[in-house]
Amino acid sequence: MARSGNPVVPESRSGDGPKRKARQVRTTGGASNRGSDRVAEEAGSRRGTGAGPGRDAPHDASPSPSRPGVCPYCGAPCEPSDKFCEECGHELAPKSSVSSASRRQRPPPEPADITGAVAPVDTEVEWEAVVEANRAFYVFNHAIYDFDGEEYEFPASVPPRVVALIGPTVTIGRSRVSPATHPDIDLRAGLEDRLVSHEHAVVELRADGTCVLTDPHSTNGTFVNDATKDLKRGTPIEVHDGDRIYVGAWTRILLRVR
Repeated sequence: MARSGNPVVPESRSGDGPKRKARQVRTTGGASNRGSDRVAEEAGSRRGTGAGPGRDAPHDASPSPSRPGVCPYCGAPCEPSDKFCEECGHELAPKSSVSSASRRQRPPPEPADITGAVAPVDTEVEWEAVVEANRAFYVFNHAIYDFDGEEYEFPASVPPRVVALIGPTVTIGRSRVSPATHPDIDLRAGLEDRLVSHEHAVVELRADGTCVLTDPHSTNGTFVNDATKDLKRGTPIEVHDGDRIYVGAWTRILLRVR
C-alpha cells in the first residue's frame, strides 16, 4: 500500500530509543550454495546515531528528490527492480498510481460488428407541400367566426398547387409590400385567404430528415390533422409524412416526402 504524506517513524536516541522491528531476509543460493536457506536478522537502527542510510528518519523528515538507484527517504542504494528499500522499508514503486490511471484513461471497447453490414443513412430527405382549399375546414371555421362577404367565399375553383420545401426553414403566410413579407408558401396567391397572418407559421427541415412545425404568433391559430385545438404559440412540434396543417379560413397544407 502506498504511503500518504510524510512517513511517521520514531526518532532513534543513541541506541536506547525505540527501534524498528527486525525483518527476516531470506536468501537462497549464493557463492557457497550450501543447499539451505539462511535467515538473517537486521535491525533498522543498527548503524548507530550517525547520519546516513542506516539511521531512522526523524518525525518530520521529507523524502529527498528521487534519484536512480537511491531510496528517496533514507538514501540507501537500491536496485531498479526493488519494490521496497532494504534499509527503511519505504515502498519504491507504488502499484496503484500508474496502473489505475492507465485503466481510467483507456477508452471502452467498441461493440463488435456481428453482421459486418453498415446500415445506410439517408442524409437527403426531400419534402413538398400540397396546398389546397378544404371545405370541411371552411365549415369548421364558419361556425366559429360567422364570416360573410365575397372575400370569404369558399374558392371551389382554385386548383391545388405543389410547393417544394427547401430548408432549412420554410415560412407560411401572406405576402405584403410594407413591411416587406415574402413567405415561401404564399397564401395570397390565387384567392387570398384573409384569415392567414402575414407571418403565420414556420416549418423547419432538420439535417436528420425530421420536420418541425412552429406557430410563432399567428392571430387565428394553426391546427394539425384532426385536432380541434390550435397549437400553442412558440412551441415546436414534430410533423411527419402525410400530416395535414390547417390555417386561415380554408387552407390545408399536406406534407409529404417526395
